[in-house]
Amino acid sequence: MPGEKEAPIAKSIEHETKKEILAESEISIILDTYDDIFSDFDPRAYTIREISDDFIQEAKKAMKEKAPGKVELKFLVPAHHRNYPDEVLIKKRIKDYARHMIEQTNKEMRNIKKNSGLMILVGAIVGVGATFISTGSSDTSFLRNAALILLEPASWFLIWSGFDRLLFSTSAKQPDYDFYKRMLNMDVTFTGY
Repeated sequence: MPGEKEAPIAKSIEHETKKEILAESEISIILDTYDDIFSDFDPRAYTIREISDDFIQEAKKAMKEKAPGKVELKFLVPAHHRNYPDEVLIKKRIKDYARHMIEQTNKEMRNIKKNSGLMILVGAIVGVGATFISTGSSDTSFLRNAALILLEPASWFLIWSGFDRLLFSTSAKQPDYDFYKRMLNMDVTFTGY
């Protein structure tokens, strides 16, 4: 029966075509529909619909394995589902999302730096106050000793915590910032299969 042999051959050719396309691109993601890029919980139109967290996580994993620099993201979509206007809109939405996340990450990093600097400054002021109290008089009253016991550790705590946040919290945000920068600059293409 000729019809039975043609179906496996057609599937084999389709499978080989997918493999060739996947091998050619830097990052490839197979989609059943364009909806796979967007959140399942958001029924709105592509113009305002949220980008899927699953898509972002897959893109992050794939991008980690690639050399630094510009990359190409290729979406493989069934040929009968392709729609050029939707593809243009999706490319724009991905770029807009990356731009928004860069701004948000920058804002978070600025806030961390500002709050860390404030902690360091307050710690230094408290330390200077403790020094002033300890050298100001030779009185060994209860209140003076209590103030020193409270102010000296507070000063150290604020200074060290401020530096800890400044160094480690900002560096923890850096990979996200780098990912979104690369995402903003990557080439997004669609290919039918």
